[in-house]
Amino acid sequence: MIKFGKRRGDQVPVVLSQSTHRTERLCSLLSAMILRKPTSPIINRLPWQLVADRQQPEYRGRNIQWVVLVERARGSHRGWPDRNFVRHLQDYTSLSSCWFCTELNRDDLHFPQRFSQWVSTLNTETTDVYVMVGSEAALYQVSESLLSSETRNMIRGILSVLPYSLESSANATTTYIPDGIFHWMIHTHVPVSVSRLGALVVTGHGQTISQTLPARPPTLWLTRAAVWFASSIQTILQTESYDDNDDNHVPLHSRL
Repeated sequence: MIKFGKRRGDQVPVVLSQSTHRTERLCSLLSAMILRKPTSPIINRLPWQLVADRQQPEYRGRNIQWVVLVERARGSHRGWPDRNFVRHLQDYTSLSSCWFCTELNRDDLHFPQRFSQWVSTLNTETTDVYVMVGSEAALYQVSESLLSSETRNMIRGILSVLPYSLESSANATTTYIPDGIFHWMIHTHVPVSVSRLGALVVTGHGQTISQTLPARPPTLWLTRAAVWFASSIQTILQTESYDDNDDNHVPLHSRL
């Protein structure tokens, strides 16, 4: 499945995904974001008004936990995702009684153990985890953690915002992400001439939406994107849970 907006130079995103029932549904729910040029929300308007009522079907009995893996700054470069993003996401999730945001610093040596310890503090029966990464190294480390069934059964989606490089597509094809986990991959700083190449990694994972952008999107747009992404997946999972329960009475947390 290939979705194109009207081309205006490099201003309109290119979005690709495999044509599956889940990705078709996710593309539909995210269409207002993925088929338009990323822009910041209007001043003084919340990027997304979270639903605080646990009676909403997609949130009933669930805690939605975002964990943002923040890169350590190196030299004069600031780490990404930066703390401005984390602060905005924490502010907007604080409006809800069931949405939470945690920041974890990532380093190559100690992160796997720290991440596993953090996951062990969560209630596997009631918590759905979403992860945001800002580098290929972080995405690879998260994929390694998915070899553990405890972690794999809690993570519902991964949002990766990765600077484009010639090696990025090749690295992403070797990154292991189970098909039960949604992945929204955004490649930034992509030249127009190669904008579609970064999206071909979807051939290795059926639940990936791959998007290419000419620059890093605004922080408030990413805040809204993160919440829409998790909210859309919760809606999809809840719908599937209803269908399964009608026939087999399978609980939501045991589906993936």
